[in-house]
Amino acid sequence: MRAGIVSWGHFPDRARAGWRGLLLFGLLAVSGCSTPPRQPSSSPDMPVREGRLFLRVDTEPPTVTQAEISLQGTPQAGQLTLFGPLGTTQGQLRWTLNEAVWQRGGDERRFTSLDALLAQTLGTALPVPTVFAWLEGRAVQLDGWDLVSLPSPDAPLVARRRYPAPTLELRLRLAPLPGTSGPCLRHDPDRPARPGQAEPVPAHHRAA
Repeated sequence: MRAGIVSWGHFPDRARAGWRGLLLFGLLAVSGCSTPPRQPSSSPDMPVREGRLFLRVDTEPPTVTQAEISLQGTPQAGQLTLFGPLGTTQGQLRWTLNEAVWQRGGDERRFTSLDALLAQTLGTALPVPTVFAWLEGRAVQLDGWDLVSLPSPDAPLVARRRYPAPTLELRLRLAPLPGTSGPCLRHDPDRPARPGQAEPVPAHHRAA
């Protein structure tokens, strides 16, 4: 199993040489270049939430990503910043409806969409709008996925995909926004999570 903060999934052979270390919700390399610590920009419309990401994709061999992150925005526009063990910025993913950009050090790569970036780097798509809904505490159902727990003071967001292949597991916990009582960061990720009650998912969320 490839484990750590980075793995490079099914990136095409000709691109792997220059882009080893790409991975979403984990697109960074521990041993690569990094930039000094910095505070992500925040605004009332796009507040920053910090936390931890765990993603296991059951490719052959499996890829496992763990990273400290900051997240802001919506499924339509936002950014995800990934940090190394010493708090250095290891990479940043930015997206809009028209494109997605992965930046690490002086390297930058552009994609036509966030889905395209994920498909190239992970070898699979992720239901980004549904993940945002889960983070908001809405237990929407998604075909092929098991929602194990919504984020709470006692548990992270935990979701597992059974199909289509590859299967995967996502764990995400974020600090609550100021003035709210959202999930906190003291949960042990190995503790069994609690199942959530589900509601129908809107049609535009039904993306594998």
